[in-house]
Amino acid sequence: MFQLFFSNRSCDWWFNEAGIVLQLIGAGVLVVAGFKTRAALKDIPDSWDADLTEKLRDAFAEQAFTGLYGFLFLAAGLFAQAIAGVLQK
Repeated sequence: MFQLFFSNRSCDWWFNEAGIVLQLIGAGVLVVAGFKTRAALKDIPDSWDADLTEKLRDAFAEQAFTGLYGFLFLAAGLFAQAIAGVLQK
């Protein structure tokens, strides 16, 4: 069964599939970052607090850091698909 699956797959096909998987991982990381930030913002109390701006800054900084990983996965996926397109020709 595995021999049949792997026998007719070329290198460009593998690069294309790897790019798709990397893009899915990147999109998932971005969605998780958004939900984590939403949960962190909901946990901040409504009252005016001396360190309110610090809590907000930390929540958004964490989202930006996690979002960076998501965009790196997206970029790596696009790069892998571009390589697959070059190899295919």
